[in-house]
Amino acid sequence: MRDGGARNLLVSIIEADEATRMQLEQFCCSLKYRFQSFSSMEPCQAALTRRNSPRSNDQALVSSADVEDSPPNPLPDSRSVQLVLLGACFLPQVPQEWSAADIFVVLVGSAEELD
Repeated sequence: MRDGGARNLLVSIIEADEATRMQLEQFCCSLKYRFQSFSSMEPCQAALTRRNSPRSNDQALVSSADVEDSPPNPLPDSRSVQLVLLGACFLPQVPQEWSAADIFVVLVGSAEELD
């Protein structure tokens, strides 16, 4: 997914712990994934709602490290994959609509948080 596939991956990070959130951001940057990062659920929900609306233009996404070899804001299409890296404390807040919108969620956290 390094070349064309990375342009179709849209990552949202929701993590309350700043150090963990920064590590996830660095991970996305190193893989040249476009991402947006949040410390709470509400702003992310709003951004994903805007992103999935018919009039979305994908301008709110952060281009990781301003990757020069990819188009600045590729438009979403049927091949776009939306991935949420979700802090464990936010699991009870995941909206059911995300499943219908094909938004994939990966739970992140320390071993204690995931027990």
